[in-house]
Amino acid sequence: LVVATAPFEIGFALACLVCRINFQRGRYVLLTVGMVMVRVAVLIAAIYVLDIGVTGVFWINFGMSIFGCLVGLWYIRDWLVVPSDFGLLKPLLPYALPLGVIMVVTAVFPVFERLFVEDTIGPDALGYYAAGAKVAMLISIPIAAFMTAWGPFSLAIAKEPDAEQTYQAIFRLLVVMVVPLVLVLDIMGSRILDLLAGSGYTAGSVVVFPLACGIAIGFLGSVTSVGLAIRKRMIFRLYAFVLFLVVGFAAIITLGNLFGLQGVAYGALVGQLVLATSLYLFAKMVSGISWNAPPVIIFIGVFLVGGFALNVTLGSSHIAFSILHAGAVLVVCPLVGILLLFTPSERRSALAAISRVRR
Repeated sequence: LVVATAPFEIGFALACLVCRINFQRGRYVLLTVGMVMVRVAVLIAAIYVLDIGVTGVFWINFGMSIFGCLVGLWYIRDWLVVPSDFGLLKPLLPYALPLGVIMVVTAVFPVFERLFVEDTIGPDALGYYAAGAKVAMLISIPIAAFMTAWGPFSLAIAKEPDAEQTYQAIFRLLVVMVVPLVLVLDIMGSRILDLLAGSGYTAGSVVVFPLACGIAIGFLGSVTSVGLAIRKRMIFRLYAFVLFLVVGFAAIITLGNLFGLQGVAYGALVGQLVLATSLYLFAKMVSGISWNAPPVIIFIGVFLVGGFALNVTLGSSHIAFSILHAGAVLVVCPLVGILLLFTPSERRSALAAISRVRR
């Protein structure tokens, strides 16, 4: 049933993609949020009313996948035509094939992480690592929401005269927003683990900071790689992911053997640093887009390293102190970032835009 579901999930994903890149917001929301809510409602009703077993859950998922695929294909029916020729296939292949390899690399890397942890450190450590990784993945929720809109938006304004300035402003704003989220996850990591998984898994909190930091840095690197998509030079993105794979594997093996569970997480962080740096350099070489990186790098480095060190120093068993600490980070870090990374004229323009929206 799982294998049989795959073609329908692909069709559903295609429909979501077409709606997203064509700015069909209503249909996109219905396909994503709406279908998830319908699936959950049907599963809950079937489990509690019909008392279905595990096999029944798989059958319902199979049926819901078919239903979602049919609804999605109906929404994009005007795009489903038989091409008169396949002349566009050849120029599309150099763009699409690297993305396929990248998806494989992206799927392989976390599997290697977990296999290494289990074989080298032990199955108990794998449980701690998986629990900590789930907490770190919380930062992916706002990141995924942004990336959903970033692709179509960044390409839509690529030919505008002020596109580069817009990219730069968005990038700096993202830095100001993402850095405090990483620090808050680090501060509250053990609390979240205790709440969601129990006190037996709080040992996994040691991997929350490096993994969340790696996700954030990889995300910022993806934003700076917009020039590769604009120039249709995705082969350079593949080069960056190959470097990420090689260096990441080497770092995980080296640091994992030296420092155990925490070393594996920092090895993954090293891989993400290499990926983000490679994407930034390749995109700058291909597109010429300048991101004014030095002040951004200084801000990220000072706050992440300093914030992590401060958290280790001030670590408290009292939850009220942790909440106060997290609140201070959410206030101080963005304020400092806005003052350092944005010029006075940019801040005035932003305030004017906000006041216009409020009216």
